[in-house]
Amino acid sequence: MKKNIKRVNIYSNYKGESQKVVATLKKKLQERGYRIDKKHFDLGIAVGGDGTFLKMIHATKFDSNIYYAGIHTGTLGFLQEIDPKEIDLFLDKLQKNELLEEKISIQKTEIEGIRPVTLHSLNEIVIRQMDLKTVSLKVAINRQFLEEFVGDGLLVATTIGSTAYNLSVNGAIVDSTIHTLQLTPLSPLNNKAYRNLLNSVVIPEHKTITITPSGDSQDKNTNLMIVVDGTVKKYHHVHKIKTTVDSRRITYLKLPNHHFYQKVRNKFIEKNS
Repeated sequence: MKKNIKRVNIYSNYKGESQKVVATLKKKLQERGYRIDKKHFDLGIAVGGDGTFLKMIHATKFDSNIYYAGIHTGTLGFLQEIDPKEIDLFLDKLQKNELLEEKISIQKTEIEGIRPVTLHSLNEIVIRQMDLKTVSLKVAINRQFLEEFVGDGLLVATTIGSTAYNLSVNGAIVDSTIHTLQLTPLSPLNNKAYRNLLNSVVIPEHKTITITPSGDSQDKNTNLMIVVDGTVKKYHHVHKIKTTVDSRRITYLKLPNHHFYQKVRNKFIEKNS
């Protein structure tokens, strides 16, 4: 690690197990000389599930100048790599500067409508018609027309988000070292009238996905619900959506013995004993 960590902030949910871990973590951090600071800190640690980690990232506004880590007390915890039993090991490695750094990409989305809006996400955005009816969306990659999608909606996932909602709708798992976006259809229509891609399309980081609702500005099809990392946002009269991999990265700290494909196997393949 390039930065000397002295101040730590802990984010958690309110579940009993998480609160027990927080109490233990605070005690062990202070015993090692670290200061707990909610305003000015070098390391943010999320205790809970992936939802807690996402809340931490959004609360810190995707700060690329601090480190992030996660302790798993939730159900799946793909982002929360550290088991509560590994807290001592994690803190020992932290003190010895032996933790690994992983750069995680951020998704930047610009919405052109009544007024311009810029959103950032760690996992994904989901685009649907506001009334949850069938939506028609024109899709282009770097201004090259791909398709006019008709169906429930479109999901655009980051690399780290490829194992979240994206995976549950048959999207692909992307290696964590590759910075991409993945365009995944949600219940696409395929019949004599409509032809849509049924599978995901993986787009490299230097390209932009442009999504344009069909119809004029008064058409209900332009009233969209955009779900950003699980948070619902609604926009009327959307003209265009542009989404790409942001130039910023967040820095994630992990134990040297934690590997991506081992984690995929443990979380999605092996049965719990």
